[in-house]
Amino acid sequence: MRDGQPVHALKWGLRSEAFRPDGSAAPYSKATNCGEAAQAKGTPVTCTWSLFDAVQRLPFDSETIRFDFLDELGVLKRGHRLESRRSATVEIDGRA
Repeated sequence: MRDGQPVHALKWGLRSEAFRPDGSAAPYSKATNCGEAAQAKGTPVTCTWSLFDAVQRLPFDSETIRFDFLDELGVLKRGHRLESRRSATVEIDGRA
């Protein structure tokens, strides 16, 4: 249990390889990124490019959408939210 919610193991993986214009594989370009974290069942998860797509499709009158964010497919960051038509004051270098 996490925060009173049942959890399951969230696993992810990404494999990539760069190719030259002639179609041959570029040397030393293979990369793999994998991870695993405990995740509350039913909590939506998104990653960088999927989040960009979701934001542009978000209806202006939508309710708050809560989700966890998979940053660069390496770190699961919990407790994010999307809201529309809201303003907030943020502090940067001690100034609002």
